[in-house]
Amino acid sequence: MLIAEAKKRIANFCAAALNDKSIKIGYSNQFAPEFVKPCVMIDVDNCKDVSTCHTEINNNAVTTQILWKTIDVEFKAFKATEVGSINGADDILCTIFNALKTEQAESSLGQDLAYAYTLQDISNIPDVVDSKVESRAVMTLRFNMAQLIQSQSSGIIRSIQGVSVIDDLKNNLNIKGDK
Repeated sequence: MLIAEAKKRIANFCAAALNDKSIKIGYSNQFAPEFVKPCVMIDVDNCKDVSTCHTEINNNAVTTQILWKTIDVEFKAFKATEVGSINGADDILCTIFNALKTEQAESSLGQDLAYAYTLQDISNIPDVVDSKVESRAVMTLRFNMAQLIQSQSSGIIRSIQGVSVIDDLKNNLNIKGDK
């Protein structure tokens, strides 16, 4: 799975978890126009290879590998609030976070993408925009993902020819070894 596919699955999961069409889900992009609030912005901050597991080489010399990666995903929620209230955005992220611990997460994210652990808990960061209080919240989560890679091998060595030549060299050089 590529990072773009992981972002798409996470966004779809957020939309399903919130079950509120008024909350827009998007990807962080400093050049894009600002979303109408309430909204959740998703940003993949870090992608790191964890390990590679060779699984098999088939008869057609195709190597199948599973590449395990971790991705750090930052969720930013924004919500215009009532006078005297600074909550709202944190409730949106809390709903998403709680849904990660349900069967809905596995069915939405798939078997090759899973929530691993929290890097940064939900932080409520209220702000004043155009003399109006705006609720903002941020959380960062780590996900594990698997990427299946198939590649054509240069060839499979089925047998080694010329063993008798190697034995002759050993005898000529007086090297003792297994016969």
